[in-house]
Amino acid sequence: MTNKAVARSILKSPGDWRTLIISVLVYVGWFASVFTHKQLPWWATFALLTWFGAWHLSLQHELVHGHPFRNSKLNAALASLSVTMWVPFLSFKRDHISHHNTTLTHPQLDTESYYAMPEKWQTSGRFFRAIYWANRTLAFRLTVWSVFSAVQYFFADAWRAVRNVGNARAAWMLHLPALVAIVYIVTNLADMSMVEYLIGGVFGSHSLNMMRSFAEHKTLDDESTRTAMIDAGWLMAY
Repeated sequence: MTNKAVARSILKSPGDWRTLIISVLVYVGWFASVFTHKQLPWWATFALLTWFGAWHLSLQHELVHGHPFRNSKLNAALASLSVTMWVPFLSFKRDHISHHNTTLTHPQLDTESYYAMPEKWQTSGRFFRAIYWANRTLAFRLTVWSVFSAVQYFFADAWRAVRNVGNARAAWMLHLPALVAIVYIVTNLADMSMVEYLIGGVFGSHSLNMMRSFAEHKTLDDESTRTAMIDAGWLMAY
């Protein structure tokens, strides 16, 4: 069998070799960012951890949708070293596929909706209405909400694993060794403060990744127009 035939049998589509190259760049860049932090100013380390963490989240998004491999277990293995720590890959896959298979933007059905039902809005006090309103702004979404949603999802999905709801337990069985590995690499091998890593590698990267989803879906009467096509320059397109 030729090399091209082998690639076609393993990869989901002929162009998925690009995803493999991106995967190598993401992991090499992440390791380089962690292990060179003592030689760099703090702001450079923060920027690199934010960039490569967000890039890893984008990579996981492609892996959720079945790229680059035909075999889902290979995709899960490629994604399992979750450098951003906050979400188990299989849980992300479960919720994101559910998001695609439901009524987009519906607060009770869409797992990625930022909207509230009218009756919930009516019964919400000034504080929660202020949060709903603020979450429509990019500044709030990428700062306060980025931290809150990451922490909330982490503990909510961990509680689902404890109760063995859905695939959460299996997802965390894959995720926990990755968490141990990340903490060991960061604190023991690279001698980096875990606080420094959390600021850039977890919350910073999650914030940057949320920029894409900010204008991605809107609640409109015509469901076919609820998804926005987002153009990006050569840098952010990655």
